[in-house]
Order: sequence, then structure tokens, then C-alpha cells
Amino acid sequence: MKRILCFGDSNTYGYKPDRSGQFNENIRWTGLLSKSLKDDFTIIEDGVCGRTLALDDPMFAGRNGLKSIENAVRSNSPIDLLIIMLGTNDLKYFYGMTAKKIAQNCGRLIDKAVSSCEEASMKILLISPVLLGDNILSVSPTYNMQSVTASHSLAAEFEALSKRKNCYFLAAENYAKASEVDCEHMTAAEHKKLAKAIEEKIRQIFSDGN
Repeated sequence: MKRILCFGDSNTYGYKPDRSGQFNENIRWTGLLSKSLKDDFTIIEDGVCGRTLALDDPMFAGRNGLKSIENAVRSNSPIDLLIIMLGTNDLKYFYGMTAKKIAQNCGRLIDKAVSSCEEASMKILLISPVLLGDNILSVSPTYNMQSVTASHSLAAEFEALSKRKNCYFLAAENYAKASEVDCEHMTAAEHKKLAKAIEEKIRQIFSDGN
């Protein structure tokens, strides 16, 4: 049985766009993966709302992914596949981050994950997040125009990074989108679409007995 650690933010946690809490395991993409992959894989969920790649949230502690990835990897070992889907929170205006800087921090996170893993066989799937919704500037004061620009550049930056780091890559924006309600989190239907795409990618990664 393969063990898969899903390390992400609120869209991995399954936070609802209407801010009423968490989608249950029958709706969020991690839960759907667990059901569809059945007995062949164990899905370990590690989604934290507000989590960044390597930045300290000025209002809430414990959101820096770089500071928590080592414990996540070590406490859940052995890990056959680490899925990283982060980047949305790094787009918040007060961080002032470009897509290139976000990708650089993502590289640091990947390096820390690899160095924390005792199994050389751990594979990594890097997923660039869904785009911020078209009306994000109207519904949320947390993002600005630079955030929107960076959001549209993350997939290209992450894909290039995945090649340099010898990771697998998937662009979530090609399969799912943020809700029109908050322009940041996925609806149940979008979780289902993303789960299907990730499942296909996982089966591809582990095909032919790899």
C-alpha cells in the first residue's frame, strides 16, 4: 500500500467558499481521493487554512509551511508521494510577493521536505493552485492587482521549478476554479473535478510498478 501525504492550505483542508466550515470527506478532494484509490493507497490529509510556502502570517501563528514540513514528513513516514498544493495565501497583498519569489520559496520547501525524508524513494507532486477568481478585488481586501498578476503566472513558475527539482507537476487551474462567492475556495463540484485529475496523475506516477 502506497502512502500519500497531501500538504496544503484551505483548499486542501476543504474550506467552504461561504465560510461555513469544512466540506466533509465525501466532498473535499482529499476525501474523494481516499475513496477512489481505495485499498491501494493511504491518503494523509494535512491542510491548514492560511498556510503559506515559507512566510509568517502577521496575525496567525503556525501558518508557515517551511517551518512545519519537516514534522509533517517525519511524523507520517514512510511517504511514497508528497503532494504540495500551496501558493494562494502567498499572494496576499501584505506579503508583496511576485510569482517568481513564491516559486523560490516553493523550492526551499521542496528541499526541506526531501532533506527531512529518510526514504530516498519519496516522490513529489507539485500542484499549482487554482487561480484567484475574476472578482477577487471586489470581494476580498486581502488581495490586490499584483496578487492577480502573480496568480496567473504561478503555474508556469511552478512547472519550471518542478523540472529543476525533478518533481511531477499538475496545474489545478486546468481542471478546477475558485468559487464566484469568495473567488478563492473551490465548490463541491470543483473539488470533484480536481480529485479526478489528481487521481489520474497519481495512477500515472505509480504505473508500471514504479
